[in-house]
Amino acid sequence: MSEWIKSQLSSFTEDQLKIIADDAESRISSHAVGGFHQPEYVQKQQSIIDAVQTELGRRKI
Repeated sequence: MSEWIKSQLSSFTEDQLKIIADDAESRISSHAVGGFHQPEYVQKQQSIIDAVQTELGRRKI
């Protein structure tokens, strides 16, 4: 995930961030169920989840 995209996460509400993370999780699940194996795709979706979790964690401090 680009640094620019990560920097934009701070402009989203917590609900919006949760929707973004849920969407990424759903994409990983449907990718796996569909029998596709593209590690780069899964890694990209996981990086979105990680960035959202980092942003949510930052807000709790």
